[in-house]
Amino acid sequence: MKKDMGIDAKGIAVDEKTAVCIEANGDARVFGTNKAFFIATSDKSPETMLPDTPLHWNQNQKAIKVYVTMAAKKERSPSIF
Repeated sequence: MKKDMGIDAKGIAVDEKTAVCIEANGDARVFGTNKAFFIATSDKSPETMLPDTPLHWNQNQKAIKVYVTMAAKKERSPSIF
């Protein structure tokens, strides 16, 4: 994505019974009963990225950042990330 579109790759994963809603301003709100995971890549390229070769991307364990947040309970507002 960085090479083709000029943006860093990001990912969102959620447990069941959980949802992430993205506001127009970019804030993410987590609703439900479990966790949401937000993943962001580093600005450094993989150490090995060749055809027919396993990808090696560690960057001293800083290749990706993972943030985990619990959904808010019903009696309070949703978690914002």
